[in-house]
Amino acid sequence: MTGRFEGSSQDRRVRVQVDRLARRERQAALREMAEAKDEVFARRAERAARWGK
Repeated sequence: MTGRFEGSSQDRRVRVQVDRLARRERQAALREMAEAKDEVFARRAERAARWGK
């Protein structure tokens, strides 16, 4: 899985698609999502700071 994900509705779509993968592919996808989590949160915080939230 190489796509990025943000936003709750998109997260749900990603989760549904991950659930349909074979076991090894699902594990790899979940591992990649976990590795990207800090980067995603950092981008969200940066955007919120720019927007004054």
